[in-house]
Amino acid sequence: MIGPSLPPARSGIMPEQIYRKSGTTSRVELHNGRISIVEIEEIGESHDSIEHFSSRTLSTQSRSETNIGERTTAALASADQFKASVPGSLVLERLVLLSGRADHSIVHEGKANEWTESFERLHISLMHPEARERVEVEVGGSSLDMIDRETITSIASLLARMDREPVTSRELNLSLEPVVAAALWAALTPWILGGAPGGASGPTLDQSIHPELAHDGNGLIIAPKRLFGIEGGARWSELPNMFRPSYRAKPVSMPFHLRANPIRSDVHGDYEAHALLQRFIWTPVGLAAKLLCRSRNSDSVFASTIVMTPERWLQSVVGIDSEMTWFPNLAGTYGSRTLIRIP
Repeated sequence: MIGPSLPPARSGIMPEQIYRKSGTTSRVELHNGRISIVEIEEIGESHDSIEHFSSRTLSTQSRSETNIGERTTAALASADQFKASVPGSLVLERLVLLSGRADHSIVHEGKANEWTESFERLHISLMHPEARERVEVEVGGSSLDMIDRETITSIASLLARMDREPVTSRELNLSLEPVVAAALWAALTPWILGGAPGGASGPTLDQSIHPELAHDGNGLIIAPKRLFGIEGGARWSELPNMFRPSYRAKPVSMPFHLRANPIRSDVHGDYEAHALLQRFIWTPVGLAAKLLCRSRNSDSVFASTIVMTPERWLQSVVGIDSEMTWFPNLAGTYGSRTLIRIP
């Protein structure tokens, strides 16, 4: 199976629009035991249309750890807390905490739109040296308080006591924890929007809303939209919102705050998948994942590799919890505890 493609380039006629972003970002990074701290104030803009895109930095100023503000001080304290929570048997390979606030404006056909957003992102990479297994986790939100600390501490604890021998084939009644479920929906998105057939059993997937991250890359309010269900899926060209990760990047069509709607059922399986040991990848036979799993009966922790077609992944879903956690996959993805049954 060939992996699905990314969003296609926009077509048609669109007058040029001018986007400007100004803000401050604090970056705290721990790598190979060394910590670096920098606070950057930057103003940049881009001009884009169907035929043309250009960007430029208007001003930039950086400050080192000797002259940092309150936001960076809070980010540093938070990074220290995460570092202290890592078990001694693991290697903390890398920790990057971004904390920022940005003012956005866009002028299109003589009309101006302005909005402001705050953001927090934490990327952490943990290595189990004996098992030679690595977990990379990224969490985030609109404030430091919204960062899902419990997910990271739970994953670190399980990784520290995992067995060396992986499990490659087993009948699984498996609960995907929110961080894994969110990664699954993000991995399936290009396949769904690239022309997934309807009529298959499984969850319905929607673009949804976030209480704080309410605007797309053009300043439009994000509204709910059905992306996949029994009637089939939406297409890239049908998405109403544009994703703009930076003023240096041309905006692309993308669903925001992707979520799978709850399925009323028990969501607790005999086994639990708490993290990805390898990110979802497309192989010749389907979508593959290597998962950090725990047995609820024996409390053993092991690696398990699962490969299924995208249809089978969706058809295996039998329960989705209503409680959701937001993750910064793509343009935002919600994850809920999700029960899948694999024969």
